[in-house]
Amino acid sequence: YLTAFVFLALEVSEVYKLHRETYHLAQDYFDRFMATQTNVFKSTLQLIGISCLFIAAKVEEMYPPKVHQFAYVTDEACTEDEILSMEVIIMKELKWSLSPQTPVSWLNVYMQVAYLKESDQLLIPKYPQATFTHIAE
Repeated sequence: YLTAFVFLALEVSEVYKLHRETYHLAQDYFDRFMATQTNVFKSTLQLIGISCLFIAAKVEEMYPPKVHQFAYVTDEACTEDEILSMEVIIMKELKWSLSPQTPVSWLNVYMQVAYLKESDQLLIPKYPQATFTHIAE
C-alpha cells in the first residue's frame, strides 16, 4: 500500500506544487492511520491517501488546493464527500495529533541551534536559506 500512496502523493504534490513538508506530513498521517487499521480494502487506499494529502495541505500550505481539486486528480474515483468523510475518520484515529516531527522540521530546529549566537533569540530563525535548502534536498 505504501508504493501506491507514494506514487499518488508525489503526483498530486507535483501537479499542485505542494511543499516537500506537505508530502512528508501526508506520509506520516497515512502510515500512522494504516497502523491503526485491520482489513483495509484495496479500493479504499486511494481515498485514504488523497485524504491524508488533503489534511497535510491544509496544515502546511498557505493556499491549499480545494477538496474538489483533490477529487479531480483521482479521476473522480474519490468524491468530495468521501474525502471529507475520510478526513474526519483519519483525524479521529490520529487523535487530532497533526503536528509530528518530520525530517524537515528537525532540520529547521537543528539549523536554528547551529547558527545561534549568544545575542540571538532562538524563536527567530537566522540561518542561510540556501544552506537549509541544500541540506533538505
